[in-house]
Amino acid sequence: MVVLGIWADLGALLLAVFLFPTAVIMHAFRKESGPESRQRKTAQFLRDTALGGACLMLLAFSPAQAMTSV
Repeated sequence: MVVLGIWADLGALLLAVFLFPTAVIMHAFRKESGPESRQRKTAQFLRDTALGGACLMLLAFSPAQAMTSV
């Protein structure tokens, strides 16, 4: 939905709602004991939170929001 521009704001919101809990639940880097696995989990956690933040930026600056504020 986001790539095609069809309901991009709803798609971005749904992706953000999915990515933030997934990052916290699936990539619990604090529980890892080995340095390699902790580094890998940290990178995956940061990737998911960055993607969630990008989705929130898409939501904030979507064309649908621009049309309603005029």
